[in-house]
Amino acid sequence: MRSLLLLTGLLALLLGCGPGEGDVFSLEVGQCLEDPGDRAGIDQVEVVPCDAPHDFEVFALVDLPDGPYPGEDQVVERARDACTGRFAAYVGVEEATSALASAFLVPDEDGWEDGDRQVVCLLYEPDQRLDSSMRGAQR
Repeated sequence: MRSLLLLTGLLALLLGCGPGEGDVFSLEVGQCLEDPGDRAGIDQVEVVPCDAPHDFEVFALVDLPDGPYPGEDQVVERARDACTGRFAAYVGVEEATSALASAFLVPDEDGWEDGDRQVVCLLYEPDQRLDSSMRGAQR
C-alpha cells in the first residue's frame, strides 16, 4: 500500500496507459492521473490522458534501498530528496523556480514489509488542474 504525501514547498505525481483504473504499482513516468485523495493504503488510481484535465503527472519512479522499515519520517525524507533531485530533468526548470510543485506516493509500513520500495514522484499545479503534459514545459 502507498500513502500520498503532499508537502507544501518541496512537494512530491503518468502517459503510457490509457484512461481508467490503474494499479499504483504499474504506473509509468509520463502518465497523468486524477487526485487519489489524501489517504493511506492507495493501490488504485484513475489514469487519464494527459491532454484531458488532470491533477497529477508522474515524473519519476525511484526505488528506495532495501533494509528494515526506517519509519515514516525517513521514508518521507528520502522520497522528498529523490523526487526533488529529478524534477528539473523532467520539467526543465528547478522546482524552486517552477509554477509546479511535487508530491509523492510512498510505501507505508505494511507495503514495505511486503517488499515495496518504490516512490512515485508526482507533479501538479497548485490551485488548478493541468491540461497537458509538463514534460519539458519549463514552467
